[in-house]
Amino acid sequence: MRTIESLLRRDSAVLFQLRTGHAPLNKHLHRMRCVESPTCDACGEADETVPHFIYECQARLTERRALRKAAGKNWRNRAYLLSDATGVKALMGYVRETGRMRWSRREEDGIQEGNFEDGERKEEEEGEDEEEGEDGEGERRAKETEEVDTTIEGLLKWFERLPRGGERDSA
Repeated sequence: MRTIESLLRRDSAVLFQLRTGHAPLNKHLHRMRCVESPTCDACGEADETVPHFIYECQARLTERRALRKAAGKNWRNRAYLLSDATGVKALMGYVRETGRMRWSRREEDGIQEGNFEDGERKEEEEGEDEEEGEDGEGERRAKETEEVDTTIEGLLKWFERLPRGGERDSA
């Protein structure tokens, strides 16, 4: 745990996602029905999994060279990249350089943005007023977005609320 104590909150969240395989990469997002295809958008050659993102994607060669240089001789060891302080620092640099898992906080209103391509979030915000009906659905969605807890504890609480395999909502 000492490794993540010195990380920024967003970096520790990304590290947790990479460790568990639940990173916002197309293979996982496709499984959750958030994107149409599991294929890597950067290279289009394979499913975008954690190993593909870190080690295989041909579109990320420049960033991978920097990762290799920063991590040293153990750069191919996934456990090293995900747990050793030097490896984690190198991996977080790689993640930032690729821009694939961007997190930023807009200073003007404090809303945390996730993995949005340029302009996608802006279009969503512009459409919110139009979509909001008399029932205030748009306002409710905006409030939910602001209250998302991206800490590990928040993620675990969210996960605990999910229905289990055999359980079904009786609505």
